[in-house]
Amino acid sequence: MTRTPLPRNCHGLAAALALATAGLVVARATSQPHDSSDDDARTLVAIAAHELRTPLTSLHLRLDLLAEELDEEQPDLAQAREHAQRAAALSRRVVRLTNDLLHLATAGARPSRPVDLRDVAREVIGELEPVRPPAVALELRADDPAWALGDPGAVAQILRILLDNAVRFAPPGTAVTVSAGRRGRRSALTVRDWGPGVAHRDRERIFQRFERADQPGPDGGFGLGLAIGRDLARRFGGDLRLSSAASPTAFTLELPRWA
Repeated sequence: MTRTPLPRNCHGLAAALALATAGLVVARATSQPHDSSDDDARTLVAIAAHELRTPLTSLHLRLDLLAEELDEEQPDLAQAREHAQRAAALSRRVVRLTNDLLHLATAGARPSRPVDLRDVAREVIGELEPVRPPAVALELRADDPAWALGDPGAVAQILRILLDNAVRFAPPGTAVTVSAGRRGRRSALTVRDWGPGVAHRDRERIFQRFERADQPGPDGGFGLGLAIGRDLARRFGGDLRLSSAASPTAFTLELPRWA
């Protein structure tokens, strides 16, 4: 059976309809009367609809374009490869956002327990090492254990968010460093990169849901990740903050120290 491709001039209409539908989901989740027990669920639905609608719509259109190109009698393989690469990048973005949302939804039910931040950092760096850009190194600087009270899964997810941002902004030939240690009554993880830094007007905006930096990164800026990271940290009595806005840019996760 031969598939009939969409005419190219229909893609804009398809995108508009998909965005409008997702917008109705957001409006429904945030504007209908509800009691306090529904607040968290409705907020999560609104966040998910808001953050996932654009990459999912773009992914759908890229796959349509790829299929159309391959349906041609003499397909342009270079063009098809570009569509496939962009679709793969969009799918990775959707996976990241989905993981962020899942951790936000489930972290509140987890009790705090002792976590060695150095061990979590070592595991996450090992996990990301095979997929990092070859021109950007990942380094861990922590000689001693750094024990904190929290949740290993939440700490790992926050670190993934920070490293994902750092690697995307780091110039080729530089290193992204992770350091773990004590800070008074708290233990801390700090991620540093040699990217362009964060403008003064963006220093708090990047931690707000639905906000982005004025100079976005390769796939749309800081997005939802930092907001989720700060939310996760505060659920365990800690915080996530921008500890250095100029290059090297540094983000620090602080959690109650466990002795």
